[in-house]
Amino acid sequence: MAQTEKITDCDFTEGISVLINFAKDIEAILKKDKNMVKTTKQAAKAKFAELEMLFAQKELQIAELKAQIRLYQTKESNEIAYYRGKLEENQNILKDVLRENTDSFKKH
Repeated sequence: MAQTEKITDCDFTEGISVLINFAKDIEAILKKDKNMVKTTKQAAKAKFAELEMLFAQKELQIAELKAQIRLYQTKESNEIAYYRGKLEENQNILKDVLRENTDSFKKH
């Protein structure tokens, strides 16, 4: 004949205690996971803010480079205009000298 075991109050109390401890373990794991998610979310926000700041710095550097390029282009344009003016002055002087020499040659 098969023996049947009798469940005692002590066994029931132990079972409940095991279930309570198991529930506490699950709660601790969930709290840890929640804290990890919170920490990860904060870290992601901080990294995003850092990237935004880096992006803003790069935009500022680009704007500064564009301004320098415009400055150099303006400087070059001014220098070109200056030398073009000097060239025209020299051409006019040469024309005058050539005209004078031609007039002088025609007279002789």
